[in-house]
Formats: sequence, structure tokens, C-alpha cells
Amino acid sequence: MSSGKGAGILTLIDGAQSFGSLRVDLHAIGCDFYTGSAHKWLMGPKEAGVFYVRRERIAQLWPLIVGSGWSEERQQDARKFESLGQRDDPTLAAVGRAVQFHQSIGVDRVEGRIRELAAALKTELESIPGVRLKTPREPEVSAGVVIFSIAGVTPSTAAKYLYSKYRIGGAGLEGKFSGVRLCPNIYNTMEEIDRAVAAVKELASKGIVG
Repeated sequence: MSSGKGAGILTLIDGAQSFGSLRVDLHAIGCDFYTGSAHKWLMGPKEAGVFYVRRERIAQLWPLIVGSGWSEERQQDARKFESLGQRDDPTLAAVGRAVQFHQSIGVDRVEGRIRELAAALKTELESIPGVRLKTPREPEVSAGVVIFSIAGVTPSTAAKYLYSKYRIGGAGLEGKFSGVRLCPNIYNTMEEIDRAVAAVKELASKGIVG
């Protein structure tokens, strides 16, 4: 991907599903902006995240809110986007600790484990009659998110069933990319993958319509 500089196009990447799960090189990607959620793969606090602005774009972007301590001196670097008013300092500290924990495990080990679990889940789901994978098998175009559909069962019904009976947390997605979304993280085990597959197999055999 390039920044679209030649065409004058600004690019923003929604990194909610990559931050904390994949090794991402923003300079190599060349995007202008990148955002990531702390509570997903990073396992940090909710309502917090990261925001990257390419250095050359700082002058073109302005914060919507500024508070105490903001001054003209802050316009030349990333401090321009910091609000020093009534921010949630404990949450910010928690993000830092989450990053430390993530780095103590190792970025590559985290990504490798997530891919291993997701690959096993996709392989087993694909073998179940009536189940169709929506997520590509190829690792070049997929990571930890696994989306699939079950013939005769709406995604919302499937998600509710998996959670109410097996306490398997997933999301029922509707619309163009409808399906059940499961996202195994590093704290999951292969035994839990097998348990999820068995639950989906049971649901697929029942064909509950909702």
C-alpha cells in the first residue's frame, strides 16, 4: 500500500483487528493515519487506543478538543493531538502496562499463536457440512478473525446459541458480510478450539432457524 501521495489522497487505516495481533510497519505501509483499539487483541482497557499521524500530515490535521496546557508550541509534533484536560490517566497507564505485557511475550510469538489457532479453527469448521467459511484460508490475506455461516441458521441466532449453551463468545454479523465471527486470542487453547468446533457442528446438525 502507498500513501496515495501522487494522487493527493489521504489514507487512514482502521487497525482495530491488527493492533496487538500482527506486526505492523506503518512506515513501510505508507499510510497517513492509523488507529487501533486497546481492548481487542492487546487485551487492554476499553475506550482507549492509539492514533498515528504521519509526520508530514501533522500540519494538516487539527484536534477537535484542546484543554489546559495546549499551546502554539504543540503544533509541530504529536503533542498537538494531546488534550491535557480531564483525561482518564488510569486508563492511559493501563494501556502502557498492556503494551509492556504484550512485548514481554513477543510480537512475533503473539502473531504466530493467533494464526495457529485461527488456522486450526478454519480447517475444522470447513469440514462441517453446512458450514461455509467467509474468511480466506491464505495467511497473506487473513489473520485471527474467523467468519463463517451455517446453512439455515441466522448469524445472530448462532451467536446467541453458542454463548448461551457453551459460553463461546462470538458476534453475529448481518448485512453484506454476514456470518458468525470468532476471534481466538493467545489465551485460548487448542482444546477450546475443539470445543468451539463441536458446538458449531451440533448447531449445524440441528439447523435452528432464527
